[in-house]
Amino acid sequence: MKQFYSKSIIGLFLLFITSLSAQNAKSPFTLTSVSSDSNAILKVTTTQDLSQGYTIEVQNNACGINPSEYLEKPVFFKSNDSQYASNFTRSNNDYTFTSPLTLSLLSSKWFRWRVIDSRGTTSEWMCYSWSDYCTTFLKKDGSCKNQQ
Repeated sequence: MKQFYSKSIIGLFLLFITSLSAQNAKSPFTLTSVSSDSNAILKVTTTQDLSQGYTIEVQNNACGINPSEYLEKPVFFKSNDSQYASNFTRSNNDYTFTSPLTLSLLSSKWFRWRVIDSRGTTSEWMCYSWSDYCTTFLKKDGSCKNQQ
């Protein structure tokens, strides 16, 4: 019984260490917000195979500064949705989405976005702005700068 207990403790410890390193693992995605005068262009670079599909999630940030009514609830664009299929392109390891989002549609100069692959792997947030909004109020990952 004592041997079983010792092996159980060691097993739980190894499981704990494994889960910690999985949580600290770097995201396999690099997100780029491409400057554009018209529609927002979002680019994902990854070595992951996204041929099974992926989703772009777009939403207001959590800072509460000038939120867009259009993004009161997050908006999801799926690469395998026929409505948006032509908006998604691939070149080598770069997956580009020319979004239907425009400055006039959002009545705001920013949003934050991330990518979710078909296995549920989620990237960090990325800020998109048609102006210097992100550098003024947000960090590159779409989180709030310290407000004073």
